[in-house]
Amino acid sequence: MKEKITKFNSIIILIVLVTIVFPFITQAFVRTYEVSDSNPPGFLQGVWQGLLAPYALIAQLFINDVVVYATPNVGWNYNLGFLIGVLGSLHVGWFCAIISYVGHVI
Repeated sequence: MKEKITKFNSIIILIVLVTIVFPFITQAFVRTYEVSDSNPPGFLQGVWQGLLAPYALIAQLFINDVVVYATPNVGWNYNLGFLIGVLGSLHVGWFCAIISYVGHVI
């Protein structure tokens, strides 16, 4: 009986966390950036958008005005940041996939 209570508590905690965190996650896709020639995104925005690129690609299926790559941008600084972000995002994705595969095999 105690095992059922702990599972129930874990599910409740997970639901509460998802409910609290979900609005912050969606803000990454819903938030509009004022990108113009006078205010182009730089290196740090490139890193951030690179980290979100795989998720933004999926979000494009459901939200029409989501873009993966910002234009106009400052040039090679933004491109370098975007590349670093995408590479960082891919490692996290591969790590999660490997952990998931190992968890299913074991």
